[in-house]
Amino acid sequence: MEISQPMFCEKASNLAASQVTVVIPAYNPGSFLDEALRSVAAQTAPPGRVIVIDDGSDPPVRPEAGPWPFQLDFLRLDHAGQAAARNAGLAAWTTDLIAFLDADDVWHPLKLEWQLVALIRHPTAACVGCRAILIDGTGHCTGLGPGGNSARILPLDRTSFIQGAADGILVPSMVLMRRGPWLPPGGFDGAFHTEDLVYFDEFFAREGEAMVVDLPLLKRRMHGGNLTFAYRNMLRGYMKWLKERVEPDCGPVVAGRLHARLLLICGLSALAVGNGPEARQLLRRALAAGAGGKALAGFLFACLGPEIASVVRRGRHAMAGRMAARRWSSIPRPS
Repeated sequence: MEISQPMFCEKASNLAASQVTVVIPAYNPGSFLDEALRSVAAQTAPPGRVIVIDDGSDPPVRPEAGPWPFQLDFLRLDHAGQAAARNAGLAAWTTDLIAFLDADDVWHPLKLEWQLVALIRHPTAACVGCRAILIDGTGHCTGLGPGGNSARILPLDRTSFIQGAADGILVPSMVLMRRGPWLPPGGFDGAFHTEDLVYFDEFFAREGEAMVVDLPLLKRRMHGGNLTFAYRNMLRGYMKWLKERVEPDCGPVVAGRLHARLLLICGLSALAVGNGPEARQLLRRALAAGAGGKALAGFLFACLGPEIASVVRRGRHAMAGRMAARRWSSIPRPS
């Protein structure tokens, strides 16, 4: 396989892309893993090393042959879950910078270049995220994640992270992180279904500074294997995080806003998988908790008949998908 490499902008060359290690946890990823690896290989700032953590896949993962513009290593584990797989990647990481990529997600070719530039411009930052567009299992764009398309590098503090966590404001596939004391020493906590949220929350609690590139540099795949669609587990994980960490640290007001938001997101997830009765119940609770207009709109949508709801959903996905595809295809180089 041949990968053509665009020239990495000279401004970022002072912070070597070769110091980036990418950790990809994979459990029965199918062809998604090859697509994820190709998106890393297509980076204008290709990393020095990629570690694929095979979390007990059956059969074992076997990506397509290279050559790859990075060192590609494999580590196979007995199946222990995504938290354990990411922690194995952290243990094998020896460079200055680390990035995570879920095996079913895809990076824009300019993702690492933009993030390296952000670290150069903000030398005290220890984590740089980005925005995302949403795709389905076939790769078709279905919508936009939170954030904008301003091509600015914006700060992200702990309160903003907590308020946007349920919407996916910072997920592992988005980040590039520096090694340092701000990294949680225990890694990802598998006791939480939402271990990535706890990891980033601990990063902020340890006074890590974060920035976000306000451009959709990630295609985040939403499909039947996602935690987003396993909304009951997602809700349990969120509630555990809220009760054990957010409310004691941030108080009842912040926790209350997060509670309303997570009920809304889980209700919309129930709606997306076709469980109308449970969607209505969750959205009614979200309304009572103060989630506002989106909860009301979601509840009314959940009351529609399945045929009408399907037509409306397809129309909304098509319109949002076209906007997302336009943004993806028009990402500028850092200036």
